[in-house]
Amino acid sequence: MTKELEIIKKEFPTEGRKIPLEEIRSKTLQDYHQYMRDYPDSHYDNLTHEQLVQRLAELNEYKDDGLTEEKLRLKLKKLERTRHINIWHDNSCVANHGYLLCMVAILYDPAIYLTNEEYKTKTGKTVDVQDVVEKPHLHFLARCRSSEDEQIVYSETRLSCLQKTATPLKSPDGNIIKDVPRFFKGDSPARQFEDGQQEGGHFFCNCGCHALMIDDLAHTQGCPLYSIQERVDIVMKHGTVCRRKTLKGKTKPLAGLSRPDLEQELAARGIYDGKTKQDLQRLLEEMHAIQRLPALLVCKPKAPLNELHLENYEILPVEPIHDVGHHIENLLLELPHHLSTTEKQAMQESIASCMGTKETKRGCDYRETLIKMTSYLQQKKLLTDKPMEALETLTELQRIIYTSDEARSPQLVLRYNNQAWYHAILLKQLIKADKMKKLTTRKMAGVYFHDLVAHGGDMLRIVSGRSANAEEEERNFKHHQDNYKENKQLQRVPACPKCVAESPSPSKEKEE
Repeated sequence: MTKELEIIKKEFPTEGRKIPLEEIRSKTLQDYHQYMRDYPDSHYDNLTHEQLVQRLAELNEYKDDGLTEEKLRLKLKKLERTRHINIWHDNSCVANHGYLLCMVAILYDPAIYLTNEEYKTKTGKTVDVQDVVEKPHLHFLARCRSSEDEQIVYSETRLSCLQKTATPLKSPDGNIIKDVPRFFKGDSPARQFEDGQQEGGHFFCNCGCHALMIDDLAHTQGCPLYSIQERVDIVMKHGTVCRRKTLKGKTKPLAGLSRPDLEQELAARGIYDGKTKQDLQRLLEEMHAIQRLPALLVCKPKAPLNELHLENYEILPVEPIHDVGHHIENLLLELPHHLSTTEKQAMQESIASCMGTKETKRGCDYRETLIKMTSYLQQKKLLTDKPMEALETLTELQRIIYTSDEARSPQLVLRYNNQAWYHAILLKQLIKADKMKKLTTRKMAGVYFHDLVAHGGDMLRIVSGRSANAEEEERNFKHHQDNYKENKQLQRVPACPKCVAESPSPSKEKEE
């Protein structure tokens, strides 16, 4: 632990309960073994060259690059014996206290798990294998407020668990199974914390798109997401002051720089413009609001990613429950005011009929409202073509991004991209930036719209939106809140024999 983290940890009491990741890995390997292929070595030894090519082609992993039969065999064996770990965390208030909840799931992959049809053929039972396998498991629950300094304190124990995933496990049949930390999913603040991105501001997305350019579709499509290694290079290799302060343990190395430090940092990055200190600070926007190392690397800034077993780790850019739900909310609030009087009345009546008198409107309420309202307005032909198509394209985007991995295909990804672009073009035509009624342009075309249009298609190429959805994880905070309301006290997470306390418990005086 760096000196800076030690100082932060002394400033406030920390406590938490943790189920070690190694225990979760072993448990899921036992519990989900019936859904795994888990073939012995003899199975791969008996496969012909044609069978190897056919199986790799089914997994979209075959390339005609002249690999020998033995290398093809080793490649298939590695694919079918490697699991990928999906991580989620979020901060919320329960019983007037801030808590950091971290959960872990095993990503469904048809390379290692049976498809629904294969499982039905094998057992005669109809099971949604992806739904079972991707059930989230509690990793740790810790007393923690929403500030970054407090959340970073728990990065050390997270990294320690992830490093241990380099040690393979043995399946019940005795085969070696490897685990790889692959994805982080969560809402926008959680993604920004994990990536080391400034929360909010002009660069609200991890791709570095400026808020003034969010309405330019061509520009947003040309803003690729930074990888973890690229972010490390920007912080550690391209600047001298930033690197020096990071190695000293500063969690925000670019905050409060003096003029000489600003000039030195900019010179190291090849920037020699600017006269006043304010000009120099604005020039640092070249970093696109990258303010520090990714959260997991703060405690070990010098370690290479492969030594930490994080070389494949990346942050997913879209989280359906928040991005879809909030974009629908924004659209239903603003769009009626840009229609004719008859269309506006028809749409608002449909929204009121679907929403009813609910005080708290959740993401699922907005998704259901969109489907019912679109179907009704379409049947009755109460809207003209463009408003109707705007609702239909958003309904289709919602359907695709909530679809299972089995339904994912290049055709579906292409359809998503086409629908996203058409939806964006329709909104630009219907809702003029200078005639906004209820929302600002940045709110309407902000993070939720941007995530779906600019990054949704790219994400679907590597993982299904259902795997990126955090609805199951979000329910756990609701569960703890309900327990508190019913029992008038916070229900502690049951501790296993290996549970680890983050630090000594706070004093009795502080607890009282």
